Amino acid sequence: MPTDGLKDSSGGKNLLTSFADKLWCDNSVTIDKTKPNWDKDCIRNGNYLLPSSKPINGKYYSTVILDYSNGKGKVAVGTPDNIQLENRDLGPHYYLFLPLEYCDNRAFTNCQPEQTGVFKYPAKIRWCKSDSDAKAVMPAANACQATQSSSFPHIRYPIKAAGKGLMIRQDIVPSTNSYPYPGTDKKALTRTDCAGETCSYQEEMTNFANWWAYYRNRIQLMQTVVSRAFSVLDDRFRVGYMTIAFDPTTPTDGFMNLSDFTSGNRAIWYQKLFKARPHAGTPLHAALARAGRLYGGKLNNSSLDGVQVSDPVQFSCQRNYAILATDGVWSAPKPNEAVKLDGSDIGDEDGDLDPPQKDGLKLSKMLADVAAYYYKTDLRTGCASSAANVCDNNVPTSPSDPASHQHMTTSTIGLGLSGLLRYTTDYETAADSDFQFIKNGVVANPSNGICSWQLSGVCTWPSSQNSALSRVDDLWHAAVNGHGKYFSAYDSNDLSDALNKTLAAVIDRIGDAAAVTISNPNLAAGDNYAFSSVFTNNIWNGDIYQQLLDLNTGEVKPTKSWSAATKLDANPQAYANRKIYLFNAGAANGLRQFDWNNLSNQEKSYFSLAWIGSLSQLCSSGTNCLSSAAKANVEGANLINFLRGHRALEGIQSDISMPFRKRSSILGDIVNSEAAYIKAPLYAYADSGYAAFKQAKSTRAGMVYVGANDGMLHAFDALSGEEKWAYVPSMVLPNLYKLADKNYSTKHVYFVDGTPVQADVYIGGEWRTILVGGLNAGGRGYYALDVTDPDAPKALWEFTNKELGYSFGKPEITKLAGSGTWVVLFAFGYNNVDSNGSSSQGDGKGHLFVVKAMDGSLVRKISTEVGTIDTPSGLAQIRAWVDDATNNTAKYVYGGDLLGNLWRFDINNDAATGNPKLLATLKDAQGKAQPITSKPELGQVEGYPMVYVGTGRYLGISDISEFNQQTLYGIKDPGTGGGYGIPRNNAAFVRQTISIGTCPTGSLASICSAGETVRTGTANAVDLANAAGWYMDLPTTNERVSTDPQLVLGTLLFTANSLDSGSNVCSLGGQSYLYFLDYRSGGPVPNYSNGVIGSTLGSSLSTRAVAAVLPSGKITATERLSDNTTVVKTPPIGSASIPRRVSWREVGGR
Repeated sequence: MPTDGLKDSSGGKNLLTSFADKLWCDNSVTIDKTKPNWDKDCIRNGNYLLPSSKPINGKYYSTVILDYSNGKGKVAVGTPDNIQLENRDLGPHYYLFLPLEYCDNRAFTNCQPEQTGVFKYPAKIRWCKSDSDAKAVMPAANACQATQSSSFPHIRYPIKAAGKGLMIRQDIVPSTNSYPYPGTDKKALTRTDCAGETCSYQEEMTNFANWWAYYRNRIQLMQTVVSRAFSVLDDRFRVGYMTIAFDPTTPTDGFMNLSDFTSGNRAIWYQKLFKARPHAGTPLHAALARAGRLYGGKLNNSSLDGVQVSDPVQFSCQRNYAILATDGVWSAPKPNEAVKLDGSDIGDEDGDLDPPQKDGLKLSKMLADVAAYYYKTDLRTGCASSAANVCDNNVPTSPSDPASHQHMTTSTIGLGLSGLLRYTTDYETAADSDFQFIKNGVVANPSNGICSWQLSGVCTWPSSQNSALSRVDDLWHAAVNGHGKYFSAYDSNDLSDALNKTLAAVIDRIGDAAAVTISNPNLAAGDNYAFSSVFTNNIWNGDIYQQLLDLNTGEVKPTKSWSAATKLDANPQAYANRKIYLFNAGAANGLRQFDWNNLSNQEKSYFSLAWIGSLSQLCSSGTNCLSSAAKANVEGANLINFLRGHRALEGIQSDISMPFRKRSSILGDIVNSEAAYIKAPLYAYADSGYAAFKQAKSTRAGMVYVGANDGMLHAFDALSGEEKWAYVPSMVLPNLYKLADKNYSTKHVYFVDGTPVQADVYIGGEWRTILVGGLNAGGRGYYALDVTDPDAPKALWEFTNKELGYSFGKPEITKLAGSGTWVVLFAFGYNNVDSNGSSSQGDGKGHLFVVKAMDGSLVRKISTEVGTIDTPSGLAQIRAWVDDATNNTAKYVYGGDLLGNLWRFDINNDAATGNPKLLATLKDAQGKAQPITSKPELGQVEGYPMVYVGTGRYLGISDISEFNQQTLYGIKDPGTGGGYGIPRNNAAFVRQTISIGTCPTGSLASICSAGETVRTGTANAVDLANAAGWYMDLPTTNERVSTDPQLVLGTLLFTANSLDSGSNVCSLGGQSYLYFLDYRSGGPVPNYSNGVIGSTLGSSLSTRAVAAVLPSGKITATERLSDNTTVVKTPPIGSASIPRRVSWREVGGR
């Protein structure tokens, strides 16, 4: 075997002949290794009995000789008071320590030999008051405990005690071909490499060889586990590397600047990791302070280990982490090592903090003091105006990490270390842990196992000045002061679990992405609900909840009436009875249950081991690979039941007996899907039979429909929050297995991420309410459901096409002129090309689909003929023009693409091409295309059709750093005339300008307040008899419009988001604004706004505005911000009259 499997090494070892062993020989005999049978007077350790001060068979074995483990020999077994000798075959070997007893508390004060539900804590070692207690079969309660102290100095362990515990030497030899886990008759659950019920000699030797090459010492263990843990990170992360101490003989190996974890930087990072070698001393203070000063910018342009330091902080909201891992207690810091940003010594930094950070002894220069200083100190202040602003205190916070200033969060890992505090993995929540005693200020009582390291007083952290054990506790204390995590790892499983949890904490984030949904645009008592969704990044769970809207102000009341996630999680056994449907074209209702027995053979293959083999837990080697038994349970019906909500087979990554990831909630993340609320019909159709239908459904129960990235559209009862049913579009079936991946935190997948759209339509000889939705980034396709009876849904159709892109964009539901056929309209979406650039999946051109609402059959496909495979059009967002809202017949369809083109489609034209007309190409003053990623809004001014669009994109990470001029447009449809070209280059367009200032004197309180920053606009006249429309550049290049505008009684509402110039993946922040414009001119709303056209929503990004009418007649606009807040504004509305009780679908010329 290679000496080190992580490095190129010419050295190696024959483990069968040259595995080292220690012999204890008869001290009365001279040992000559050149003679045959020289070791007949020597013995080897069978269970750590040697050396012994007592004679064994009348002889004293005290002469130590190093040799190899092969052939035959004698080993010492038994107990310290009764050592016996046993002849064995010898070979490569290991020692195993099995628990002696099980305790009912973590202090190990009350134990018994057998494990039960109450006595569940294994005690391999305890410390006792007397030696007789340490040797007893079972000492009395409180005679022993988990930690050593002056009152409990005697160690109790298997072999020494008279109990049943086991401490053995296991030799791996060819004469034995069955290796169960010691103490049992079966292999260990972790041994997924063994085919049978036990492991064979060959399998055992292979496993042992892997241990030798990759895990046999602590530096190998650390390197192997770290390399595997970090392998899941991609270029979304910036990672650096720094050893605790630098080796002057290998300069540049000990440091790497923080950089994107791309392929090149990743390779360099791994090279440095594998070159690491342990050095004398453990200067943890210096290392942690160096990391803090690095984040503080004090090492910029200096040299660390021969590498020039570049600034690791790019953005003010960047969260900065240090993971300090060590296998040794710290060495006392030298002068100028444990220092602050200014180079002065760190003193007592935690003596005045609150528990559990508080050091009651007020010691100075502890490792915990270093962590406390670099957490509570603002690391970046006084940024120069010309430099990148990294000083704003806008770091995202959480309950466990509440600092908003630039700081360093510290997590620590102690490898093979135990201190005075009893460590448990759940120390933060376990009620009877030493950590909780410190946190809650419990009075020490060592005789009862409470803070055994102190005799009296309130529990506090032990003194770390003179005790090696308490220095381990200081490592723990440093993680607490750094608001990170502490882990005590004794083997590769512990270390792997610690690193994975630490990395998972780095990317945790709660987010809001979907706009609030209201129960009725015309609010009234009993029909004033708001439905909001949230999701948690990394954990990838979601929720939607109901709140009430205040009928006087329109504000969302804070109390949640119900939470859908809570409802679903309340009964984990209900998974078998959930109504979860798939499409079934042959069924009367178009549905079938989503369960194993109802799947076709092709669908079943998507849940077979052959298909799901990429799941991270289905690895062939490694500590987190599933056991053979778990692998047998990972496919088929078990996987389907997991997706349905079965929790019994869930487990954390290190639990290899459980095949599926552990979810915090059954409900998946709801990211971009807005909820659709359907109750009584709201339309004013004059079609035959609709009035009767509307009356018949006036008491229909309210339902909330929302897509989630658990692969389902969910239907929730609007009053109770109970899930009535769910629907799984067949397009997502091939990827559903990915939800079970135990590394899903970094492998998130979108599924049903699109917003469903509802309408009443006349199909099949009757009026029905239908729901149509896409998948956004979850796939390429659309589905349609009949939800006329919310308790008995029907599936109408599913639509897929090889030329479809990802189904972004909300469908339009309308009628065709002439035939009166009800149809659904949608565009091709984004990336309608194959991922490898082939035209087999689409041509990249913009296309519009027209399909029948009844069955999804294609009526026509209209192409813009613009776009290529290399530069796809990206036509996704469309809006249908309806002359008369009482019959909902579409005349034209308008849409914009990513190339800045604004199109009109004549869906009623008999021409095969559909005569798509390019109305305008939107570009900035430098000629750069302005992308359109939101739906156009439509209106009519003095008889002229108007199309309103805003420009800008915010579709992915690459868009964050794009800062180009974006614009609001109002464009008159020229009818039969030609297009306008580029509006800003066309004199027929009137330019309005925006100024940033403060609230003008005399403004209505509903518009702005004194001193508030607002946007004012010019009021240049726009005479559409001669003009083609208007445009208005947003005031900064940071601003963009990526949400849908809304026209409300003559006032045009836009929300715009202004990303900070330093925004990146870490910083999605900035400002958001609500614009309210006169739809005729783009200027201020006359008589009401006092020249103001926009107000600030907050220091977060906003969704679209959702308008509602209060009982008083006041109109409000509600926006959801990315910081989980909701803002309600009262924009100026052009009409002074009380608006009619109509849906917003009818307002603005639809």
